[in-house]
Amino acid sequence: MELSLSTLRKKLHKEPELSGQEKNTHAQIISYLRQFPKFSIIRNIGGYGVLAELKGEKPGPNILLRADIDALPIQEKNTSISYSSKTKGVAHLCGHDGHIAILLGVAKHYAKHGFQKGKLSLLFQAEEETGKGASKVFTELQKRKFPLPDFAFALHNIPTFKHKNILCKKGSFTSSVVSCEIYFEGKASHASAPQNGNNPAYAISSIIQRIKEMENPDQKSPSFSLITPIHINVGDIAYGTAAGNGEMHITLRTRSNAKTDVLKLKIQKEIESICTTEGLKYSLNWLEEFRAVENHPSAVNTISLAANSLNLEYLDLEFPFDFGEDFGLFTENIPGAMFGIGAGEKHPQLHNPDYDFPDSIIETGIDMFVEIVKQSTDK
Repeated sequence: MELSLSTLRKKLHKEPELSGQEKNTHAQIISYLRQFPKFSIIRNIGGYGVLAELKGEKPGPNILLRADIDALPIQEKNTSISYSSKTKGVAHLCGHDGHIAILLGVAKHYAKHGFQKGKLSLLFQAEEETGKGASKVFTELQKRKFPLPDFAFALHNIPTFKHKNILCKKGSFTSSVVSCEIYFEGKASHASAPQNGNNPAYAISSIIQRIKEMENPDQKSPSFSLITPIHINVGDIAYGTAAGNGEMHITLRTRSNAKTDVLKLKIQKEIESICTTEGLKYSLNWLEEFRAVENHPSAVNTISLAANSLNLEYLDLEFPFDFGEDFGLFTENIPGAMFGIGAGEKHPQLHNPDYDFPDSIIETGIDMFVEIVKQSTDK
């Protein structure tokens, strides 16, 4: 018996898997897609990702629709639902379970109604939350010699916006975000004679002050940037010993990939200068990079037309969202766009322990994707 999309979504919610561990989620997606034999199913696209392809009866563009599938390392605290996560410390608190249901609903629609023109590629992307999934997908496509799609679209549910509103904008839709880990090596000494050692605490203090001066938290400014200290550790809890090593972790975000690249270089030069002055060795590593989602004007127009055709309220956003999203690599290489669907003005925020995806927007997401495909292939 075929599960309803809502029931399937709740099953996925109950069995969440972290980035890089989506084995069971992968299997459930494939199991559902097997109902639709017209789709070609390609396994393990970028880890546990799945690509389902459907060729139309006539030639036309290859349109990729993408959903993310991984969960978060957060303990769910939602006593109002009967299908809460059964995995301690892991939960679908970003709505990827709902995004999966939407894309499977798109597959179901075309299995029933047929696909007329071009090629439809449905990508269930793994490892979105760590920023590793998209690059793995592109590596896999290149390895298998798959041509890039002509257009790429994705969606995300967005709490605090009116229920079923469609949210989009030209240019940056989400911020460019990257994290950094810095390790410092000095020399430990007796706490009574710190002059005999080299304590990295002072360098870390200077770096914190300098990066605070570099950021511009003004949302309205074109040079908006946030640099956030995440974790700092110096030495050990041994009161007779002055620290000889330390580490610092930060995230930075801007409105564009170009601005992030400039800021990364500026930060690295500042760290090098301070460490040279303090006589410290250091190592620096950039990780979990989310390229800004840069919406193509024509793709945004397609989304707007789709919303209007469905009589959904369309909101042209003034500013990009501050969060990172692992769809930026797609929009860097393929004309496309990402849009949001309002989850409700009082809906719990993404990544909050009491968040749950609103099933009421599953059909909205399906309808939007289907209408986007129609608008794209009618051109």
